[in-house]
Amino acid sequence: MTQKGKLLFLLLVPVLMAFWWLPSIPFSTQDRRPAFCLPLRADPGFSSEQLPEEIAPWYHRFLAVLYNPRQYLNATLLAKSNNTYHYGRALNTHITSMLQVFRITGDMRILAEVDRLAELMRAQLRDRSVLRRGGNIHETDGYLNWQYRHDKGYEGTDVHQMDEMLSHALIAAIARAYQVNRDLDPRYAERARFWTDYLANHFEAKWRKRKGIPRGFPFLEKHLIHVTMQWIRYHYYMAQLTGNEAYENEARRMAETVRRHIRKIPVREGTAAMWNHTMAVKGHNAHDPQPFQYARYTVQAAADLASENFDVFSEPGFMEDLAATLAHFVMNDLTGATFAFHIDGSGKKRETAARYAISPWAMLGRWSDDRKILSISEKAYFLAEENPDHPRRIYIPAGMVFSLARQAPPPWRCQN
Repeated sequence: MTQKGKLLFLLLVPVLMAFWWLPSIPFSTQDRRPAFCLPLRADPGFSSEQLPEEIAPWYHRFLAVLYNPRQYLNATLLAKSNNTYHYGRALNTHITSMLQVFRITGDMRILAEVDRLAELMRAQLRDRSVLRRGGNIHETDGYLNWQYRHDKGYEGTDVHQMDEMLSHALIAAIARAYQVNRDLDPRYAERARFWTDYLANHFEAKWRKRKGIPRGFPFLEKHLIHVTMQWIRYHYYMAQLTGNEAYENEARRMAETVRRHIRKIPVREGTAAMWNHTMAVKGHNAHDPQPFQYARYTVQAAADLASENFDVFSEPGFMEDLAATLAHFVMNDLTGATFAFHIDGSGKKRETAARYAISPWAMLGRWSDDRKILSISEKAYFLAEENPDHPRRIYIPAGMVFSLARQAPPPWRCQN
C-alpha cells in the first residue's frame, strides 16, 4: 500500500467504526408512510409463506378469527341484522379491519369474506321502513334502505341520520374494494356497479330529497369527530367510485375542519394529539376529550384515509401524534388489563382488555417508533382470549399484522 493509501485508510477507520457501532435506527416516518403501496388490490399469487416470521403467527390468528364459528362479535349475525346501529359500528370496524389487513397481503380469501358479509347486508335491503321518528307504520318511499333497531323511538326507521352516515361510509369503502378488483371476478364488477348506484341513487338521493338539497354539499352533517371522520371516508371513496371531484372537494373541506379540531400537545418524546368529542362549530358546545369507545372509530377512519394517502392524514406527524395519544394517555396501565376512559387519560371508570380486544386501536402501532403499543396490545390479547390459538376477536391480530408490516411498501406487495 502506498503512503498516500495508508493515510487515506487511517482517516477512514474512525468513520467506518462510527457507523459500525451506531445502534439500529427505526424506520423513519417517510420510510413507513403507507403512500400508495397499500392498495385495496388482491394478489392472486399471495402466500402466507411470504410473511416475515414476526407477522406470520398474527396473520394465522387473524385468519382463525375469520372462520371461527364463535367469533365475537359475530360478523355474520351483524350482517344479517338489518340494523344500521350494527352496520355503522361493530360491522364497520370489523370489515374495515379486514380491509386494512387486505392492504398488507392482498389475500383473496379476505376479499371473499368481505363479499360474503356485504352480500348478506345487500339481502336485507328493502323499500320499506318507518319514515318518521316515533312512528310505527312501515311505508315505501321509492328508495332501498336498512332500518335502525336500537334506541327507543327510532325502531324500524331509516331516519337515524348519524347511523346512516356511519353505515354508508363502510359501504363506500367496500364498493371501492370491489371496483379496484373488478377485473379479477365478474361478480366484483357487478357488486361495484350495484353499490355505487345504490349509494348515489338510493341512500344519497333519499337524504337529499328529505333535506331539500338536490345538489351541493354538505347534504348531511353531524358535529361529532368520529362521525365527521367516517363521513370523510364516504366522500373520499365516492370520489374514487364516480370520478366526481365535488366529493373530493367536500372530503378535503371536512379534513381541514379535522386539522383545526385536533391539536398538538407536548409529551415526553415529542407531541401527541388531543381532541374533544364534539367538533368546535358555531352553536355546538365542545364536550370533554373523546371517550375511548368513540375514539376507536375516529382513529380507524384516520388510519384508513392515511392508507389512501389522503390529505392531512398522510402528512408527516399526523398519524404519529394519534399513536402517541394511545401510547401516552390511553395505555396508562402497563399490564394491558385496563385502559383510560378518555383519550387524555382521565376518567374514574376504566376500559378493560376485553373492550380493547374488540376495538381497532392496535393498528396505530404502525405509526409508533417504540414497541409500547405492540407490547400492550399483545398483553391485552392474551388476557382477553380464552384460547389464544383459536381467537374469537379480530382487532388485535389485524392491528398487529398492519403494524408489524410497517415497511412501506411491503416488499411482497409493490415490487414493480
